[in-house]
Amino acid sequence: MVLCDKEVEIDSSHKMFGVIGVRVAPSVVHVLLSHLEIEVDDLEWVVTRMKAESLAELKPTGLFILFICSV
Repeated sequence: MVLCDKEVEIDSSHKMFGVIGVRVAPSVVHVLLSHLEIEVDDLEWVVTRMKAESLAELKPTGLFILFICSV
């Protein structure tokens, strides 16, 4: 089954899970946490960029400040 949106397409037909043994569990957890750390870093970058862009849009222009000072 494929769910479609204008910008997002999700393919839910693939199941990505399995049973791991005790011997490989530490390695799997390490890889999983490393991947999650990269994803969180990417998400943090996006949020910071969006904040900076929204603050830049809210800053008054120099002409506006000049107009307020001259009144």
